[in-house]
Amino acid sequence: MRRYAYAASFGIARPEHEIYQKYAPYLHAQWAQFREISLREPTWLPEFERLQLNLPLGPVSHVLDPALLLDKPDYQAMVAQPLCADPYVLIYTLPFEHKLEDVDALLEVLEAYVQQCGIPNLKIIDISSYHILSHPHCAERIKALGLEYSFRYATGPDEFVNYVAHARMFLTPSFHGMVYSLIFGTPFSYFFLRGPDPRVITLEQLFHIAALKMSRGQSFDLTAFTAARAQCQHTFEAYIDELRRHSYQVLTSIVQD
Repeated sequence: MRRYAYAASFGIARPEHEIYQKYAPYLHAQWAQFREISLREPTWLPEFERLQLNLPLGPVSHVLDPALLLDKPDYQAMVAQPLCADPYVLIYTLPFEHKLEDVDALLEVLEAYVQQCGIPNLKIIDISSYHILSHPHCAERIKALGLEYSFRYATGPDEFVNYVAHARMFLTPSFHGMVYSLIFGTPFSYFFLRGPDPRVITLEQLFHIAALKMSRGQSFDLTAFTAARAQCQHTFEAYIDELRRHSYQVLTSIVQD
């Protein structure tokens, strides 16, 4: 059996994690059976370099998440017809308990955006698997905005991409939410969930998106945000083709082998 790993990921785990230390000998034996290993986050590269696995197709390298290998036109079938005809702010959080400070930060950005954007008939669409309104006082704050709020939990992959593509503003801690925002040029602001996420840190390092990060008590200015987002989008578009080339080369070496 020939084994290959493209964009392997360890989530938020790091080499110093006690679980990794416990199972390291087993993992090392498994990794040595691969002909090619590439990682979605570069966090683990030093550990693989230390192990010196000498894989047949070359050293372990960093590659792009598969979603980043495609361009906006490749998703056209999913986004050609907007699922919501009215302008909307999109919210997508993850199915984990959220800190109150993160929820407050999200609501502060939402409130400031609504006040400053001047968009008539603006709606709020929440496609989270974790209902943001389950937090005490959130419902009242959103209700005070005077906007229609809809919670759409049953959202599949096609719908997810569609909602991101057509949102006027997207608030999320989701790595893939940020990825699709960059692909479609959708304005987005984000926060870390459960501590710094190596996947998101990778996006910060590659495309300088840290200027879009939300934090509690930080005044949101739409003009400054728009300028920062434009710079992030420019960086993304300037470097994505070069980053894709390396990832394509890794995939090509696997196919040819």
